[in-house]
Amino acid sequence: MIAPETTAEEVLTQAPAAITRGQVYLLVVRILLWAAVLALVAVFAASALLGEDLRSTDRTYVRWRLIPFFVETFRFHIAVWFALVAVEMLRRRVRRLALAAGLLALYAGAPTLRDYLPKATPTVRPGSELTVFNANLLAWNRTPDGILAEIRAADADIVALQEYQNYWHDVLEPALRDRYPERVFVPREDAFGIALYSRRPLREVRTDLELGLPCPQIRAVVDVGGRAVALYNLHLMPPMATHRAIEQRTGVADLLDCLADEPYPAIVCGDFNMTEDCHYARRLHAAGLRDSHTAIGFGRQATWPNKGWISWAPGVRIDHIYFTAAGLACTASSTGTGAGSDHRPILATIGLRQ
Repeated sequence: MIAPETTAEEVLTQAPAAITRGQVYLLVVRILLWAAVLALVAVFAASALLGEDLRSTDRTYVRWRLIPFFVETFRFHIAVWFALVAVEMLRRRVRRLALAAGLLALYAGAPTLRDYLPKATPTVRPGSELTVFNANLLAWNRTPDGILAEIRAADADIVALQEYQNYWHDVLEPALRDRYPERVFVPREDAFGIALYSRRPLREVRTDLELGLPCPQIRAVVDVGGRAVALYNLHLMPPMATHRAIEQRTGVADLLDCLADEPYPAIVCGDFNMTEDCHYARRLHAAGLRDSHTAIGFGRQATWPNKGWISWAPGVRIDHIYFTAAGLACTASSTGTGAGSDHRPILATIGLRQ
């Protein structure tokens, strides 16, 4: 307290030191980081707790739902960033913010940590295993030798291909016809051609599934260990604009309807343009599907991007081989090279659950 007789000069000499620019900067950073932590917690909570109308075409609703979609898509990157924030705040002794950032990093990174845990290989019926190779070719890729060599090396029973342009048909069909006598293909000039090559007989073949957009998707039935299994080869729309997001969401809803009416256990593979962490995938899990990598794979095994400078950054896994967990089991899953494509292929071994 200043005494009544204190002069103005004495008051000035007793005033606290001025706040430095560095302290202001740190204060602003702390406020922004707290805002980011609280916003991400709200997004994760809303995604986990709120319902989802996949068939809504309300553009405002879809735009809001894209926020948790992209947050969950890049949750590994969020985990890494906030782990670094936690370390830095701990170094600066900003303990509460360090704790909040660390807990957020742990939650966001939990699926990645899970993928590094050892997994028991399930037992399948002898002679019932089926190998499936899934690859997005990149429609405008004109270096086919690498992917063709990878298909031959994988020697899978089933080869599912997306972005199957007429160019790719002219290259792959002659090269693979002897190895794969059963072939279903709908080549196109855009990025939504599709093909299924099989060593085993295919029946009940359909190419008219329109999941979210008027583009071909394939369904067929193959014998696995004496039991009929449905095969799906899909390419869902990337949600890079609101109308594309609506098409993707509708595609997931249409797929769920197909699976609800499916009389056989199913293997569903393709380029889904979504990760295992998003709410669409949780709907597939609720329908009884399980991802081959989540079931038995190890590590992150990102499939995109695989081309250009951005491929040096940690990628995401948007290509999947799902299977009906009630009747089928996956004993192996790995990611390939995908030379020339912006996606890496997946090779999985699936059989009848013992």
